[in-house]
Amino acid sequence: MRLIQKLLNLYISMSNKVIVRNGIGFPGLLFIVLLVCKLFGANIGWLWVFAPLWIPLVLTILFVIIFALYCFTQMKF
Repeated sequence: MRLIQKLLNLYISMSNKVIVRNGIGFPGLLFIVLLVCKLFGANIGWLWVFAPLWIPLVLTILFVIIFALYCFTQMKF
């Protein structure tokens, strides 16, 4: 009985592990590259330098709005 309890506790403790990924990611790296290019004289507009930061945000907001509209239209009153 104790062996089963130990194995069960081991399984539970192994399944509660949280994996955290730290890092800058592709948009952050692209922002840094574009920023360095801009600061060293490349002819890039500031809008496009910051594009890797605001484009994912805009796409996420649009997705949420479209999903909310879809759910609203599927509701039956």
